[in-house]
Amino acid sequence: MTNGSVFVEQKVVERIWCEPLTLRLYLLIAARAVEKGPVWKNEVKVESGQYLRSYSLLTEDLFYVANGNIKVPSSGTIKRSIDRLVNLKFIKTEETKYGTLFTILQDERDEFFFRENDRTASNQLEEYGETTAAEQEELKKDRKEKKEKEIKDQESMEDSLELNSPLQDKIQEVTNAFLKLRQSGSSISQKQIRGIKRVCHLDVESSELIVWMKEILDQYHQKNPGKKIHSFLYFEKAILTRSRGKVGVPEETRSSANRDQLDKSDEFLKKLEKWKQEGEKHLASKKSMARPLFLGIAGPVSPQG
Repeated sequence: MTNGSVFVEQKVVERIWCEPLTLRLYLLIAARAVEKGPVWKNEVKVESGQYLRSYSLLTEDLFYVANGNIKVPSSGTIKRSIDRLVNLKFIKTEETKYGTLFTILQDERDEFFFRENDRTASNQLEEYGETTAAEQEELKKDRKEKKEKEIKDQESMEDSLELNSPLQDKIQEVTNAFLKLRQSGSSISQKQIRGIKRVCHLDVESSELIVWMKEILDQYHQKNPGKKIHSFLYFEKAILTRSRGKVGVPEETRSSANRDQLDKSDEFLKKLEKWKQEGEKHLASKKSMARPLFLGIAGPVSPQG
């Protein structure tokens, strides 16, 4: 709480004096509302006369002691008190993902004010952790710098783990292959280097990755004669697609189960075609013929049926 005082209209006290929880709720919102806005709290812009708070925290704010026992009002009870204040046009509410934004209404206007020299901006910043727009920007800048430092530290740690390891050899082999296929200098951006590392973390041997890269380049040349792939990110996207088994897998890499299924399908189609040809001969001579066993049903049928 601050050391200042808040102006409360007489009609407010008269209308809800016999409703202790509703009165306490109103006084809590009024006492904690922002004096001079806007300020930012949890990425929500809070204007003068507004207070941001969730129902769950309000239940903690409004606990009381009865007969030596602590009583905590339920969220439903608080909701009814809020609805009561809204119906009386003492406040209005707006839902945000960080809680309910309460606005104090006075003198038939959407305006809220404090007595002169009562509460100060420094008090509300100190008490409630609210920040001005400039301070909010400074906080965002600090968070961004911290995030960038974490990313840089993570990359440094990964580099140290890769050093003198089989993974480092794999990265070097793929890098050399890319430079050879690109045929346009030895400069590689950090973004491309990260792409090479991501590819090398796949459970695919470097020799197979290089074969894939050559095939990807051949396919690219077929569609774009005379052009080059300048960025490894193109290879990365195609390699990741191949690794998931979506497209571009050569015939020799198919599983034996798939090959067996294809062989069976081909054999069935050959038998069906042969039976069709025999059926045409029987049809010409007006003779019936037995349904072949490979169709699963035996018995004399017309070749048309």
